[in-house]
Amino acid sequence: MFEFYYKILLFYTNVYFFSLKMSPSNDIDYEKNIMDLLLKNIAGLTVTDISEKLGISRNTVYRYIGLLVEKGKVQKKKIGAYTLYFTSETETIPKGLVFTFYLGYLSTMKDIMRNKQANYKQLGKIVAQRVQFPMWVEDSVPSESLENYTDHYFLEIFGNMWPYFDPIPNQLDILDTKIDGEGNKAIYHFGKSELLEFDPDFIIHFYIVSGYVEYRLKAQFNKDVKCDIIEYNSSKEREKCYIKVSLKILK
Repeated sequence: MFEFYYKILLFYTNVYFFSLKMSPSNDIDYEKNIMDLLLKNIAGLTVTDISEKLGISRNTVYRYIGLLVEKGKVQKKKIGAYTLYFTSETETIPKGLVFTFYLGYLSTMKDIMRNKQANYKQLGKIVAQRVQFPMWVEDSVPSESLENYTDHYFLEIFGNMWPYFDPIPNQLDILDTKIDGEGNKAIYHFGKSELLEFDPDFIIHFYIVSGYVEYRLKAQFNKDVKCDIIEYNSSKEREKCYIKVSLKILK
């Protein structure tokens, strides 16, 4: 049963990330190459990502990405200590249509999987074993080294990492982080949830992501954790939509 829903989840994730392939060219057109790359990576890329994928210097990327931003062809968003760049000309299936199809499958799971968070988390862990979605941390901190930081520091920065464990790009702002006195548990308050504004059944998606988080933190950062959605609110007003996530580092 979990395998069946894993395939469904993966299928619609791949549909969402579908975009144009880069066209070959004998001339170096940095603006076009950057635009084509961003069209293939609608979740956004950092300057370092673009530099590595195109095989050009970071200075060259900064120069041409700046021109594209001025022309309104590229948008940028500051996430913690790093900046992601997105194309303004993404040619994809409309987000609303993808959300609607994906929601249909999530809603169907409610009865089959008895609407239990533990069942959805198990599905997320199966996804994590098969697929690792792109994730970025600040350029000065390689993701592989995060396992060497203290639990308290790891909990401090995890709120900014959460969106990159999520296979469906969606608006979710971190409003608050509370770390307990022992420094091994934190509660993250995420607000303005685009998905919960769309439909309350999208809470199932976040349960799945919590399972993905547990598996990936263990496999990628050697952090044995327990991640749970402890509170949420859905509303037609995005300002009232929120999720509270608990992350505990197990000893």
